[in-house]
Amino acid sequence: MAVTKSKKFIAVAERTERSPICIIYEYPSLKRKKIIASADIKKENKEFVSIAFSPKDERKLVTLTNIPNQHVFVWQWDKQRCIS
Repeated sequence: MAVTKSKKFIAVAERTERSPICIIYEYPSLKRKKIIASADIKKENKEFVSIAFSPKDERKLVTLTNIPNQHVFVWQWDKQRCIS
């Protein structure tokens, strides 16, 4: 789980059988804003072990997948796309 510096958004990572997902909620209403996922994430990476919002741009989220082949993804979550 991660929270933006402004405390306006919360990200919650979930493990799935296909690929990990991250759901962004708006606080305090806890209304679901976006779900981010990517087909580029390999099958052995079924979860995000770490997630964090950028301190300078809360629309960017960084995720780290599980071992054995860890990968870092940078997301523009408001547009639901992986930018790196």
